[in-house]
Amino acid sequence: MRTAQDAELDFVSLRPRYVERDGVAIEYSVSGEGAPLLLVFGFGMSQEDWAALGYVGLLARHFQAIAVSPRGHGRSSKPHEASDYSLAAIAGDLVAVLDALAVPRAVVWGYSLGAKFALALAAQAPERVAGLVLGGFETASEVNLEDDIVTHTLRRGGAAWRELWDRMAAFPAPMLARLEACDTAALLALREAEAGWGSFESIVDGLRVSGLLYAAEHCFARQSVVAASRRIAGARYLERAAADHFSLIPDAGWIVDEVVATFGSSARPKPLDPSR
Repeated sequence: MRTAQDAELDFVSLRPRYVERDGVAIEYSVSGEGAPLLLVFGFGMSQEDWAALGYVGLLARHFQAIAVSPRGHGRSSKPHEASDYSLAAIAGDLVAVLDALAVPRAVVWGYSLGAKFALALAAQAPERVAGLVLGGFETASEVNLEDDIVTHTLRRGGAAWRELWDRMAAFPAPMLARLEACDTAALLALREAEAGWGSFESIVDGLRVSGLLYAAEHCFARQSVVAASRRIAGARYLERAAADHFSLIPDAGWIVDEVVATFGSSARPKPLDPSR
């Protein structure tokens, strides 16, 4: 079994690409060939983190790995109004990325906030979703902005945001630097919007695609993920023992193996082409 540490040897710098939709530029990258796999990480994270944490090095041998920086993240546009972060707008951005690549359908992998974005896409454009990988998410957006560590930390600036992440788990220095350089006003607007999104339970109940759901043993969202897995026909639930929500993020190898087994091609893995 390969590990994320093994994958570090496979890391390639991926050239960012952009698609514009309604005046908002969305950053994404593409690596590998095979079945399309759309990748969306959690709050504050960008498409670069999928590569930096070892996921792309493993996935690109089996999939066309399409990593996205949602609006407000990475080098994508960063609106400062909460109204610009509706789930409909974010799902539309993901559709625009698929359209730019002429990809009719993709397996969609979202972790934490990215799982909510994946669910929004499945609700808004179910014909574009071939399967779902969902990790560490809550089916209700219960954000109390008056007592929210994310909001309070972002108000203190990028250095405080980096410090919070650095306390949570062992993340690569370049990732921490990207977190520190974030647009805090954009992320605060996103957090305000998230507080009003409400429940995702009706979306979960309406899913008609294969699902692989996972969480850490000590993840704050574990019970929500377990419950969702029981409500999706044919879904599988996986749990990483002794891990928590944040320590699971850099632990790429174990879940990638499961994703490949569930959704990957049975063909022999192809070597990476660094020019892609």
